[in-house]
Amino acid sequence: MKKLKKNRIVILIAIVLIAVVIIINPIKLINKNKLSNLKYKENTIENIFKYKLAEKVIEIGYSKTLESALNSKDFEKKNINSYEKIDYVEQDDFVKNINSLLEKEYSIDEINHINKTATKEDVDYILTLEKEDVSKYLSIDYSKASKFKRYIEYASNNVLTKEEIVTYINIGLDNDFYKEYNDVTDFNNTMLVNKYNKLPDDYVPENLTTIDSEYATNENQSATKEVVDAFIKMADDMKEENLHIIANSSYRDYQSQKDIYESYEKKYGGKYAMEYAALAGFSEHQTGLVIDIANKNHDIFSGTKEYQWLKKNSYKYGFILRYPKNKDNITGYAYEAWHYRYVGVELATKVFESELTYDEYYVKYLDN
Repeated sequence: MKKLKKNRIVILIAIVLIAVVIIINPIKLINKNKLSNLKYKENTIENIFKYKLAEKVIEIGYSKTLESALNSKDFEKKNINSYEKIDYVEQDDFVKNINSLLEKEYSIDEINHINKTATKEDVDYILTLEKEDVSKYLSIDYSKASKFKRYIEYASNNVLTKEEIVTYINIGLDNDFYKEYNDVTDFNNTMLVNKYNKLPDDYVPENLTTIDSEYATNENQSATKEVVDAFIKMADDMKEENLHIIANSSYRDYQSQKDIYESYEKKYGGKYAMEYAALAGFSEHQTGLVIDIANKNHDIFSGTKEYQWLKKNSYKYGFILRYPKNKDNITGYAYEAWHYRYVGVELATKVFESELTYDEYYVKYLDN
């Protein structure tokens, strides 16, 4: 009798287990299909079930960062809601870095900001700093995590606002001219060419057009067609106000710029050449977007009525005064009242209204 009763209990337990399996397996199968449809990989789905997160992950949807975390030895279940909001980047120890930043109470926005430009080494350095020392620079949307060490070092030697520090470091002002530079690869009307950004030696702009002799000191002056058209329109409009301008110097190729710099250096010395000329490859003139302007009497240009008009109106034609007065600490060049750079009407208007040098405007608004 006892044996029969025991057998009934075993059978009952077996029936219950079978029922549970019958109920659970379809749910697991359904969830597995849902996760697969969300584009999670097979090994990730296995980990999702291992961590008992199927319903949670299905609710979240697909996240590449979450998938990376789920497949990492550094996965922390408590951070799942943060993983889904963090932008994925290719970075060594990506998940470990996220965990460390979250541990130091960085926000999701701050972590995304850091990860946009940071390498593992950059993050390692940032994690050695007090959070408040990092967050003050993260509050500036164009700051770059890859430059945080330079921000900190520059701030220790200069009394500047945090915005000035970020701006000046992003330009490159903590480095010697021509020593540490970027290669310009995106050739357009907005490109930045200065003592920290170099054109290829063989770069020649498209659509180079000779400036008609009526508007130039000689028949060797040229610029891109768009620049020439804008310059002629501006010169014609100025004539109506009895003002007269001509192109005194415009496009120069690499070799021409090299010859000019060397002649300045030989005639006036290295300091003068550094202030008023550029090494070949670093000159805006090679872009075909620059015109050095004179009036027909070749007066000292800064003292002419033409200059006063251009200061107030050149942006309406797409030109900006590239090297303003008292900005040589930023531009690297002495004041040049005659040097006008074409960037297009819309951008020239914004630069004019900002009262910034183009170097400052570029790193703040255009350098993505």
